[in-house]
Amino acid sequence: MRRFCWSVTEEGGTCVVPGNVGTWTWTWPVLVVLFLAGGHPVASGADFEVKEQVRQAIDIADLVGRYIPLRRQGKLLVGLCPWHDDTRPSLQVNPQRQTFRCWVCDIGGDVFSFLMRMEGLSFPEALAQLAQQAGVPLRRGSGPRAENPRQKLHDVLRWAIEQYHRLLFQPPGSEALEYLHQRHIHQESIRRFRLGYAPPQWDWLVQQAARAGIDSALLQAAGLAAPRERGGHYDRFRGRVLFPIYDAQGRPVGLGGRILPQHADEKTAKYVNTPETALFAKSRLLFGLDQARDALRRSGVAVVVEGYTDCIMAHQLGQQNVVAVLGTAMTEAHLRLLRPLVDEVVLVLDGDEAGRRRSEELLELFATGSLDLRVCTLPAGLDPCDFLLQRGVEAWQELLAQAPDALEHKYHLVRQALGPEATPGQLSRALDEVLRVLARVARGPSGSQGEAQIRLARLLTRLAHVARVDETVLRRRLGQLAGKAGTERTAVRRSSPPQAERLRLELWQRELLEVMLLRPEEAWETLGQATALLDEHPLAGEICRAFAALRQQGIEPTVEHLLSWIEDEQVKNLLVALDESAQAKAQQVEDLPQWTQTVLQGALTRWQQRHAVENQRRLALTQEEQQQRALFEQLLEQKRRRDGIRSSTEG
Repeated sequence: MRRFCWSVTEEGGTCVVPGNVGTWTWTWPVLVVLFLAGGHPVASGADFEVKEQVRQAIDIADLVGRYIPLRRQGKLLVGLCPWHDDTRPSLQVNPQRQTFRCWVCDIGGDVFSFLMRMEGLSFPEALAQLAQQAGVPLRRGSGPRAENPRQKLHDVLRWAIEQYHRLLFQPPGSEALEYLHQRHIHQESIRRFRLGYAPPQWDWLVQQAARAGIDSALLQAAGLAAPRERGGHYDRFRGRVLFPIYDAQGRPVGLGGRILPQHADEKTAKYVNTPETALFAKSRLLFGLDQARDALRRSGVAVVVEGYTDCIMAHQLGQQNVVAVLGTAMTEAHLRLLRPLVDEVVLVLDGDEAGRRRSEELLELFATGSLDLRVCTLPAGLDPCDFLLQRGVEAWQELLAQAPDALEHKYHLVRQALGPEATPGQLSRALDEVLRVLARVARGPSGSQGEAQIRLARLLTRLAHVARVDETVLRRRLGQLAGKAGTERTAVRRSSPPQAERLRLELWQRELLEVMLLRPEEAWETLGQATALLDEHPLAGEICRAFAALRQQGIEPTVEHLLSWIEDEQVKNLLVALDESAQAKAQQVEDLPQWTQTVLQGALTRWQQRHAVENQRRLALTQEEQQQRALFEQLLEQKRRRDGIRSSTEG
């Protein structure tokens, strides 16, 4: 079998020349040049060693098992996938490879990518968390993680929370402490949630920070201070009881503040939150989630309220599966936070009017999500805190148990608005109001997916039962409404191909990567060419560069080592999928060495053809440039003759 190898030309370019298997002429400098030409930074050897230590110390079966129950199935462990509405175990954990994969979601990876996806972390954050669990020290003072700006924000928020919490129990905080006691919040709850007090002074925290050597610009970045027009900073929170807000991992990300009655006026907002920062986005956070995690897993139900004190009172009375939104409506981002922990969400609204205003968005959220969403409406004039104090835990639990799902909630609100004397036409229009929401779901981005269609069918059956209307009639009407609503969306979807199509591997690309995983030594001889060939694919190129970097450092490019080297979640996902298909290929192909040689020869031929086309293009450009130059000189000569100017070649 003939091979092709790299040769550097005198002009500094490269070409492919025939060569023999045993007489490769390209050298390490050429490979390094080719590798670096991709423009992608590579991890340092020290970084790799740390990541590999952490990967080996954390067993993926233990990690995944903390989130979902797993059972043995042959050599694999399986469980219900937390990222889709899974009714039979679709998530597979491979203890030997230390990988996981859900073929339904097309999601896979290692311990790092599992934690990143479950907790919404970046790679450095997942590495730090797992390193702490494994007892592996991360180097300080070198590498990109030594100066993690997000960690600095966490640290300054933790410091500020402690300053405010201590002040609450000192004489200046007596008015805030008295307010909390009036709301029946006990001392234990105050300490558990680290509640605090911000005095009315304009720069109390700024001064505390100056004494502690903390730059006020860092306070601003954390949302604790704001800049003055004439320079300097002032405290963002003043005269308020403070409620620290933590992410799902228990790290501080912001604060919520309730103005004390004695400091309130018409211009002052009753509640304020930290502004949007690198850590804080109120539509993607839930107050109390860090405290509620264990209770959520045990009960399988998340109760979502709308106030900080509502959440705290529920926990104080033993209802610890309660969390709170941060002054926003519930969103799909909130459901994504809860999906790994529970199967059902009960949203508690303060009154009928709030339920009526938000019934449509709740129904759409329910119809498109993979969690059961029920809506509990409290008696008028009561919030959850008042209800729990006045009527007790037993009445609270009974009310939650009777809460209708979002579909029934929406229909009953529409039906009640019509009154008892509604005409058949009015009832038909009421049903249309509900069906229009379902029609948007049917025509949305997920409308063609099997699971979404099954969920929609169940909702129609449920609506037919609630409204006492024949299901066939509802299906026909839904089809009419979906057709009207979907024409424009369909045109938009057809005009823009999905991201998945751009990332789809061609057969030759997939097979070449499979050979790299199955027969790395043979693939190594082709890697100089394969790197450039696979650069066209954004993910495959990253795998190839990681393969080259490992070999450059004398590390065997196994799947496990590649996963430790690579940090991008999408690349890890593709690598695990390729490893699965490569292992299956090794069992299916009768003559694996011959298949390997065929794949490699095909890649080399493809590279040779590409290079020939590139040379032809350059040659064509050169000829065209010569023709243009000759034409230009001819035109210039004609102009000179017209102007009476002699050519430089004439005497």
